[in-house]
Amino acid sequence: LLGVAAGVLGALAVRGDIDDPLAYWSFDDAENLLVNQVTPSPHHNASVLLGTPVAGVADGASGIVGNALLLDGTAAIRLPYHQDNLETSFTLSLWYWQQTNDTRQSVYQTRDNYTATYEAEIGAHSRFASYAGQDYVGAITTELREWVHLTHTFSTVGNTTTLSVYTNGVFVFSHSVGSGAVFGGSEIRGIRGFHIGAARGDLVFGGWGWRCFKGMIDDLALWGRALSAAEVEAVYQRGVSGAKLAFTPAPAPVISLGGKDLSFTLNTDSGLPAGMFNNGWLIHNVQDPAYPYVAADTARPVLDYVPDTAGHAEGPFNAEVADVKWRVPLTDTMRQLSQGDFTLETWFRTTDGGRGTVMGNFYGQTLGVVNLEFFYDNQVRLYLGIPNYGDIDFKATATNVNTRNGQWHHLAGIRHGDTLYL
Repeated sequence: LLGVAAGVLGALAVRGDIDDPLAYWSFDDAENLLVNQVTPSPHHNASVLLGTPVAGVADGASGIVGNALLLDGTAAIRLPYHQDNLETSFTLSLWYWQQTNDTRQSVYQTRDNYTATYEAEIGAHSRFASYAGQDYVGAITTELREWVHLTHTFSTVGNTTTLSVYTNGVFVFSHSVGSGAVFGGSEIRGIRGFHIGAARGDLVFGGWGWRCFKGMIDDLALWGRALSAAEVEAVYQRGVSGAKLAFTPAPAPVISLGGKDLSFTLNTDSGLPAGMFNNGWLIHNVQDPAYPYVAADTARPVLDYVPDTAGHAEGPFNAEVADVKWRVPLTDTMRQLSQGDFTLETWFRTTDGGRGTVMGNFYGQTLGVVNLEFFYDNQVRLYLGIPNYGDIDFKATATNVNTRNGQWHHLAGIRHGDTLYL
């Protein structure tokens, strides 16, 4: 009895280790097909990449657990660009069922290139190759109309990332590459979201084709760590037994404008008297002295500190606060917004005809910038500077619009897929 009890407890311990996915799609519910069941939110759900993905079961087949993602060779989905905060060690697991092999098909691939991939080889459409950092790892031959469980675990130690490939719960092969080849962060290399049921298409280079999958995909999950071999086996056995993965629902992260700072320039007619940093304008939680000055938004309004320094030996002097900006800290969630579809919107009014940022993150460096901004010659634009991708940028510009007339105007910039709208 003790031996049996210990065995049961051991099995439960193994099962419990896998009940912490960061994202999970069971594809059972047609109305909520794309909803990430761990964190259901627009920022974490999947979205349609191509065609009309549906929930269902192929004719003459059965699902793993209920319905599956049914793909007809023209449809695919994409996961959030930020991969739910996977960082540099993570696991992707899914079941797939290939209906035909008349075309080259991709089960999944990273958005911009074959940085992480499981797709059919050229001329061998039931032989699926895995890649890590665009390095060939190995290939597996599978049968048509049979469910196959695939697990890719990415483990990063130091500057090395190892992809381990499992099929039906069994380790097959692994391969190590420099972590920069997988997480380089550029448009060419780096993981910025997964296409499920399609390759990268022609998003960057053009002409490669989508290689859409024909069949079913089910029980797709992501973990924020590399699962062990025992855990991979447990995930596989969960599906074999007809049970869904267990998980703990996680709340959507809060996107807050709290903690903002006031940034400003202080212009004076005869220099800055030393005493002002001790008992003058800048005594209330303001850095001493630098450009630009920054004050916490919990401090009293800057203009209310001290009207001037008339009572000081160095005064009086005349000063004005200029170039006032609110600065909002970029949390991880805020940083991830611009990696996918997003909308920036604001109201503004101005009579200045020069160049300047209405809202954005430009701070002396154009790479990685996301700005709603004024440009010269009465232009307004949404600007994206892409990091680690040479000098390429993307912008949507409106010209000859009468927005500098001192009246209130509403401005919205939108990214939807690979198109910018203003």
